[in-house]
Amino acid sequence: MSLAEDENEPYNRWQGFRITQLSLCISLFLTFSVASLGFSINLLVQKFEITNCLAKASFLFSVILGLLSVSCGSVACLTRLWDFRKTAAVVSTVQMRLRKRMSNAGEKNTDGSAG
Repeated sequence: MSLAEDENEPYNRWQGFRITQLSLCISLFLTFSVASLGFSINLLVQKFEITNCLAKASFLFSVILGLLSVSCGSVACLTRLWDFRKTAAVVSTVQMRLRKRMSNAGEKNTDGSAG
């Protein structure tokens, strides 16, 4: 391991922890929103009568917010997947360029040039 890799090791480790915690947080909120939306739909299927006008408005508002929450959670998961794929492509490109530079530098040194 080189000195630069030793210096980056704590950052890489905490970066991994941060990614894991973000994934857990998104999953937790998405699970709660799907469960609450399922509960609301279950109340509708069972023909649970809501007689009060304020209760009807509150129930409708909670169903709309549940749908919005599920939508936002799904978008968050998809954008994280896209971000991981994009990051992997960038890292792959950078590594390929570094290898190409290293091989070009090695060829220059073996050609008998001064150095």
